[in-house]
Amino acid sequence: MEKLLVFYNKSSGKDEGEKLARWFQDYVKEKQPELYVELAETGPSIDDAELVKKAEAIEADTLVIIGGDEIGRASCR
Repeated sequence: MEKLLVFYNKSSGKDEGEKLARWFQDYVKEKQPELYVELAETGPSIDDAELVKKAEAIEADTLVIIGGDEIGRASCR
């Protein structure tokens, strides 16, 4: 099973980041149920190392990024 990890910034897009991430998770479950989607909140108060650990823990195959300015930090390291 392919595993997707969605990094989202809860406050991005007028506080719509989490809503969009959950919509994406539901959409994938409906359209491609063979995929596993896990969500991980990110942002200035979230330690980058924790995001890396989460990706490693679930053995993520793909990262999906939803958010603003700060969200790319962990995904680029």
